[in-house]
Amino acid sequence: MEKLRSENSEVCKNILNKAERCVQFKTGSKKKVKRKPIKDNTIILENRIALANKRRKELIANQTVYEKNVKAHLESLEIEYEFQKIMFTLDNYFYIVDFYLPGYNIILEVDGIHHKKEDQKKRNNKRSRELKKLGIEAIIRLPNKHCFTSLKTRENIKNRIKGVIKKRK
Repeated sequence: MEKLRSENSEVCKNILNKAERCVQFKTGSKKKVKRKPIKDNTIILENRIALANKRRKELIANQTVYEKNVKAHLESLEIEYEFQKIMFTLDNYFYIVDFYLPGYNIILEVDGIHHKKEDQKKRNNKRSRELKKLGIEAIIRLPNKHCFTSLKTRENIKNRIKGVIKKRK
């Protein structure tokens, strides 16, 4: 348990330092960013990290058939991904994204039917804005109906990623 606590403390310090660098980058300031003492933040972050890890394990254990199909397509395309990736925001909250593609700095989200509801669309938009503040290049949303095992689905995923890469240039 003590080892886990020290690892979490190290993760917390890294998150705080990263957040400080991001704020400096956004404001152009070289001054130290004022914040609460690291001791208080570390306790809060340790709790959030534990909660995030618990939720991530639940999501992995209960992954949908659509997520499994996307995983298979990404593997067949030989695209490196992180499944159910925990992303901490600058204000130390977190989101768990379905797929993070580190080589492209892109997120793929597999959206179930509930993502069509207005309140969920608003939450998705807020989430996307927060993730883009972290420097995420793009968030690609794939409705369940587009996540089958067919070659058409595989080509759709490939083309959507290529489209984001072309926009970069």
